[in-house]
Amino acid sequence: MLDVQEDASISLDLSTNLSSGKFKVLLVSEENEITTLLEGDGTQNTSIDLEKGTARIILVGDGTSGSCEITLSDISNVSVDSPSDGLDSEEWMDDFYNDWT
Repeated sequence: MLDVQEDASISLDLSTNLSSGKFKVLLVSEENEITTLLEGDGTQNTSIDLEKGTARIILVGDGTSGSCEITLSDISNVSVDSPSDGLDSEEWMDDFYNDWT
């Protein structure tokens, strides 16, 4: 989870190496607006503007096998927190989807 203390811009370096399946890296704003940061195999170097509040970077796959690396930089006024708080992946997904309803 990205906790944004005031409007900020961060740099992202994304890299995926897929063996199979479909894959996306998504940015979800506090208002649940979804932006695709990377789809499929490849690399992306980008800067994104964030509004004060919270945002999430989520990984979504379908039959996916491979690796993904995400590097954040220039993160002034933004703290990065683990969204799981000790939850296993199924509990985390339930918690995530409950936030949308």
